[in-house]
Amino acid sequence: MDHADDGHDPARTPPLAAHHRRPCPPRVAIAHLDTTALELLPLRAGDQLIVNAARTAVRAHATSPTALARFLDAGCGCCPPRTCTPA
Repeated sequence: MDHADDGHDPARTPPLAAHHRRPCPPRVAIAHLDTTALELLPLRAGDQLIVNAARTAVRAHATSPTALARFLDAGCGCCPPRTCTPA
């Protein structure tokens, strides 16, 4: 699509990041967490992971306690979906 068609000129529009005073930490929501999540989700300290970590999910091996512990040890915030508050 040609930008001339929609009236948008990228050269005159500041990047979206310019509208933020500071970058927001990533917030990732995932239903269940298995051991492959450590390689697939490059989360760092301060990032927030929203995951089903209920006892039933862990007992059913849908959420890995090992993966969850590693994200917590790395400094990621983890919370269940319904209790998570904006950072």
